[in-house]
Amino acid sequence: MPQLVRYFIVHGAIGAGIAAAVIAILFVYNLGDIRSLVMSSAGKLIAFSTLAVILATIFGAIQISMFVMLQPWDEQD
Repeated sequence: MPQLVRYFIVHGAIGAGIAAAVIAILFVYNLGDIRSLVMSSAGKLIAFSTLAVILATIFGAIQISMFVMLQPWDEQD
């Protein structure tokens, strides 16, 4: 596996872990009544999984973008 692909997978997983922590904080403290909304919906699993997938995608993309942009850059003529 190329090294760049491995870095993308690792940093995407880090972003997904951050998303899991954010979801845990949202549910523990019931911020924005998210826990109440999910628990009162008819499709609890669909609501929770949609929230998890969207946040994991967002935080994973941010983490990968930060990894790419913070790489050392050599200007070659």
